[in-house]
Amino acid sequence: MKLLTLFLILALFCFDVPSVFAFTDLTLVDDEEAIEYLYDEGIVEGYDDETYRPSHSINRAELLKILVESREGHVSSDEKNCFTDVTDEWYAKYVCVAKDEGWIEGYGDGNFRPGDFINRAEALAMVFKVYAEEVELLDADEETLYVDVPTDVWYSTYLYTAMFLGVLDEESYFYPSNEITRGDTATILYRLLVSLSSDPSEPSVEASLYVDPSSNAYDQIEEWGDTEEAQDLLQIAEQPTAKWFGDWTEDIESAVDDYVDTVTEAGDLPVMVIYNIPGRDCGSYSAGGSSDEAAYVEWVQAFADGVGSREAWVIVEPDALALDCLYESSTELIAEAVTILKSQSGISVYLDAGHPNWNSASTMADRLTDANVEEADGFALNVSNFYTTEENIEYGEELSALIGEKHFIVDTSRNGNGSNEEWCNPSGRSLGQAPTVETGEELVDAYLWVKPPGESDGTCNGGPSAGSWWPEYALDLVRN
Repeated sequence: MKLLTLFLILALFCFDVPSVFAFTDLTLVDDEEAIEYLYDEGIVEGYDDETYRPSHSINRAELLKILVESREGHVSSDEKNCFTDVTDEWYAKYVCVAKDEGWIEGYGDGNFRPGDFINRAEALAMVFKVYAEEVELLDADEETLYVDVPTDVWYSTYLYTAMFLGVLDEESYFYPSNEITRGDTATILYRLLVSLSSDPSEPSVEASLYVDPSSNAYDQIEEWGDTEEAQDLLQIAEQPTAKWFGDWTEDIESAVDDYVDTVTEAGDLPVMVIYNIPGRDCGSYSAGGSSDEAAYVEWVQAFADGVGSREAWVIVEPDALALDCLYESSTELIAEAVTILKSQSGISVYLDAGHPNWNSASTMADRLTDANVEEADGFALNVSNFYTTEENIEYGEELSALIGEKHFIVDTSRNGNGSNEEWCNPSGRSLGQAPTVETGEELVDAYLWVKPPGESDGTCNGGPSAGSWWPEYALDLVRN
């Protein structure tokens, strides 16, 4: 939960807000940023005296109006007479469209009771019913609910899902029976909208990256003990790296589920690579992949199911689109993989796009377009390669301009000395910039260590098989 709290602090500043604002009673109000954003989007309104009255309670009709307004395209002005006590009043069109959508049911006596104030538990349930298509509800965890909320209450799944998404603050008490205020309503809805955002320029999580305490580097340090080599290797072990999944992964859905559990419980963002395309690496050092197209689609679906509704970044099939010997057979499969992965609301997808010295930007743009980059969040550069960050940014910006200003990430794991034009365990290379999501570049979402430093590129230049840990090479990367 600490990650989500940090994210929400950042997110309040990332969403666009109006430069001039009308309400006079929001000074020092915690809900101010949320109210400003929703007002700017036309979702909430104030009063004629230019106040918003954030501490005032909100009734059932007022809450439903806000929720329906947040769902563009649902309001129909001729809706009315859907409950005994909802006929042709100002709120009838909101209540009736919500009933038609199946978001509300009303009471057994045929009434909706629009003027009744709504408590915090009821309001939370109404919010998640309106957004049922976008949010997968989670079963309550006994250890994470509030002190004043038993795990078996009727709204426990809504509450736990809200906690998981960072919609609620980390406090000891929820006060479910208290009337919800206009300010609290704005903040809950705003945070939910942020969590559902898939635009990388408005990230759905503040990406605190995961350092694996059981990595090869840490295991090597333990084996070496109190030595200079072990001390040097901390420069790798203490940095976050991506987790790769492929045909070596047994029970892919379970493996992904377990990994995402581990990372999210640590308060971090899972960054993963799928590397299982049929004909992978054109039979070279990293040969393998799924047996056929149907098996690959099934495998990607299982991967996506393993992630579920949780937040994750996924880099798709390094080299597949860049390799002349592979891209034609891979394009449609990768396009389908993007659709499968994006069916989960929390997954951000980056298609691998090679590096600056491989394909021209125009060629790569065509291949990315054919592979459904439009539906993806962006592309990845320099995965497992050595070109400098500056070279990748220049190339990435040129490529982005050809595909709708898509954002990108750069693998900086081994690019500290740039490339010597060799790609397989070249000598003289060094660690690059540490992983971060604070790049200072508008189009660059992150510098990541996608390729874990110290893992071999293949049986070349004295290295072991691809992906195998090679401590001597790891030390060279640290010391060069």
